[in-house]
Amino acid sequence: IHNENPAEELNRFPETLAGSDWGYPECWSEYKLPGSIGLGRGTQWAWPGFRVSDETCRNDRIQSELAMQAHSAPLGIVFYNYTATHPNGCSGALPESMHGHAFIAFHGSWNR
Repeated sequence: IHNENPAEELNRFPETLAGSDWGYPECWSEYKLPGSIGLGRGTQWAWPGFRVSDETCRNDRIQSELAMQAHSAPLGIVFYNYTATHPNGCSGALPESMHGHAFIAFHGSWNR
């Protein structure tokens, strides 16, 4: 655990998984660990001091959808809603292929 970990997470909570375990607080997501240790962004690890293993976190918990840089402080999320018509004074928009894509606003950190 240091400046690059644990990752900020984006998790999805569908009704069909109500009551499932996403790992908090026993598990954390990797953002960036040295190559000799890390297994890649989003890999789940057991938090020291809890009675779960890395394997439990990886195999028996719901994984995050996205692992973002630690300390980036995500503050908000919106989903793009494409429309073919534009307000007055607006000459363009993102392409229709981005309909439903998420945009995340970050506050950032003092040391990034």
